[in-house]
Amino acid sequence: MLYAPHPPYVPAHVPQAVPPHVPQHEPHAAQAAPQDIAAQPAAPQDSAARQAVPPAPATGPLHDPSAADHCDAIHTALLTLGAQTIHELAQATGLSHVQVARRLPEMRGRAVVTARTRPGPAGRLCRVWRAARVKVAKQVA
Repeated sequence: MLYAPHPPYVPAHVPQAVPPHVPQHEPHAAQAAPQDIAAQPAAPQDSAARQAVPPAPATGPLHDPSAADHCDAIHTALLTLGAQTIHELAQATGLSHVQVARRLPEMRGRAVVTARTRPGPAGRLCRVWRAARVKVAKQVA
């Protein structure tokens, strides 16, 4: 079996002759003549001409409540629904499973991981979390 020989190595700084059958391309936009750039109209410099874009409202699905709100929603779901995986909590609270997974370790004293696991939506096993038991002190009368 015969192999085609490799072309000889030529450093990049050595100029190469272009074969006549290779079409020549126009210069790249970055190499364009300065008169092309100068011919463009200038942007208005007056600040009144540029209108400020109002910020998006802080309501609706794009609104991300604070971490305390996330923890409260997760804790309420654990109290009302019982032990849940992060995916089940996400569905119950309206948060993403990533948001729930980030908040649960921060909820020491309010949420506890159990020894049980359940399959998640993709079939992988997920830990089951439950609301922590609160110790109530007896009052001495």
